[in-house]
Amino acid sequence: MRHSNIPKIYGLYDPRYPNDIKYVGVTVQKLNTRLNNHRCITKSTNFTHKENWINKLYREGVCPEIKLLEECNSVELMYEREIVWIKNLRKQGYKLTNTDEGGKGRASGPRKPHSEETKRKMSEAQKGRPGKPLSEATKRKMSETTRGVPRKPHSEETKKKISEAHRGKTFNHSEETRRKISEANKGQVPWSKGKKLGPKSEETRRKISMARKGRLLTEEQKKKISASMIGKNSYPKSKDTKRKISETLKKRHSDKIIIGGD
Repeated sequence: MRHSNIPKIYGLYDPRYPNDIKYVGVTVQKLNTRLNNHRCITKSTNFTHKENWINKLYREGVCPEIKLLEECNSVELMYEREIVWIKNLRKQGYKLTNTDEGGKGRASGPRKPHSEETKRKMSEAQKGRPGKPLSEATKRKMSETTRGVPRKPHSEETKKKISEAHRGKTFNHSEETRRKISEANKGQVPWSKGKKLGPKSEETRRKISMARKGRLLTEEQKKKISASMIGKNSYPKSKDTKRKISETLKKRHSDKIIIGGD
């Protein structure tokens, strides 16, 4: 076929409006082959403006068509002319679904990675923008898909970052949130059921101690703890236990470590 292996520029259009080009692309493949690639990609992904447009056509019962716009003598010229086509068509009022000015498509090799400044601007642009809410059916499917799938364990560096991010924070869930958590946990088997939990190792005790040092309780938490202890009989402490408690409190006082203070 004449168009095979020749660098070319093509356009995609709605067959109901053959003169309204919606996308400009480049290829060295046969036009029908390139069109089929667009259709297959669109059925499996939904990332770009172009693919959303093609999916919209499918929902309306039509398929996009392709037409040759220009043949070129080299791949380099093909990319240069793609830029010209996109620029000119947009000047004429065509609402193209191309996401850039052309000349740097997938066929031209890997794209230049975003700079840190560009990433920051993209992040800022997305903040506060409401996302499309998931339907209950979608949530259920996502839950069933991930159920029982082991998660990738966090690295030590990630664990450290998570620990530092939560240090000193208090979580006061609303009554509604507590109710939802309770409903979600009903019927779940506790991870410790059937397991014999022996005494904690010295290393575990040290980690727990380090995590609790410097943690401040809110007034609300203090009141709840106090109320929960009213009327409860504590076990009598041995002399050795009392001695350890006394030594710990003396050390804390001397080191000026205030636990639960203002």
